[in-house]
Amino acid sequence: MPSLLALLLACGGNKNVDTHPTPEPPAAPAPEAAPTVAARVAGGASMAAPSPAYAPRAAGFARRFEEALAQPDANTATSGPSAAFVLGMLAQGATGETAAAYTELFGADAEAVRIDDARALAAYNHTDGVELTVVNGLWPDEGTTLDPGVLSNLEMDYRAKPNTVPLTRDPANAKATIDAWTRGNTNGMIEELFTLDQLDDARLVLANAVAFKGRWQEPFDPAMTAEAAFAAPKGPVQVQMMKKAQLTVPYTTGVGFAAVKLPYSGGTTSMIVVLPDEGKSLADAMDGLAADNLAAMAGARPMQVDLALPRFEIRTEHDLLQHAEALGLQGVLGPGAVYAGYGGLIVGSAIQKVVVAVSEEGTEAAAATGVALKRAALAKPVTFHADRPFLFAIWHEPTGTPLFLGQVVDPS
Repeated sequence: MPSLLALLLACGGNKNVDTHPTPEPPAAPAPEAAPTVAARVAGGASMAAPSPAYAPRAAGFARRFEEALAQPDANTATSGPSAAFVLGMLAQGATGETAAAYTELFGADAEAVRIDDARALAAYNHTDGVELTVVNGLWPDEGTTLDPGVLSNLEMDYRAKPNTVPLTRDPANAKATIDAWTRGNTNGMIEELFTLDQLDDARLVLANAVAFKGRWQEPFDPAMTAEAAFAAPKGPVQVQMMKKAQLTVPYTTGVGFAAVKLPYSGGTTSMIVVLPDEGKSLADAMDGLAADNLAAMAGARPMQVDLALPRFEIRTEHDLLQHAEALGLQGVLGPGAVYAGYGGLIVGSAIQKVVVAVSEEGTEAAAATGVALKRAALAKPVTFHADRPFLFAIWHEPTGTPLFLGQVVDPS
């Protein structure tokens, strides 16, 4: 018995100390943000160029994103910008440690990211020579209230206007609305973004869609396309190989690889194809790219190339929550990331779908990335079953003393 009082005093004698775990309340909503983008006054941030930091930040993120999601022996396609726009929108509702995680991820705070995202969004949507659209979407559940400052940032800079849907009352209806938006903004290449299960308990959905269609500056002649062997990891396979015997394009070599740049009509976009040297693997080429970083392509000298490129189509789907740690996104997608600007919601699902089709005429590609936010779950209750001998005290709160102390070894 003497040890009981010591135990109680050590563990909870002070009435102001709560020893039971309780969920932390969400942080208070961030104050309404002032419109800090100077170009808004002149009609919008969109017409200015992104900062010099944008290109290396975006390219670096896109590469890390692809490396984390690529599987050694499987076709993979990703869209770093599509994911980055969704993360940028998420960042607008972040405070505290979650906001700090975004700053570490992007090397810039949410405001700087927002300004660059607004300008990049306009640059992508004003690309000559090809069809390129980049669109953001925002669907709050009925009754969900967004912080006014956050809403302003999303509407002004991400061009994402809220479209209220019945996520909890009629999730199938809400899904149909989001699916229609996804199809319409990916030229029908992506039919749906989320399954119904992935929208379970969702209160808010943020999404981005990218649609690209470009003709080669010098299309391949379909008459030259023929069946040829392709050295796949599991053994040679037969593919439809497109060919051009004499094509003058930028060409360069690096440590363990060679690369060509194939321009699309208009000259504003191109496909860079990186080919490992004979006897080298994709991993070897990636190691070489880490050193060269494709910077050499900017000054690559046009050379006459005997080119062979397979016709292909890739369809991939990535669950970003499953790969959050590998992507370096645990701090912004994990359960500890609470979005005060979105009513204290957390990320419940994060998905990216990508389609890329390459033919003799050119390339058609689409990507859709989305996050569904839900309410933070209450902390799982601890188990306390007094089904074995126990101690007890009847405690007097004002004086902090036990009126009675005891133990129960056989309550029968």
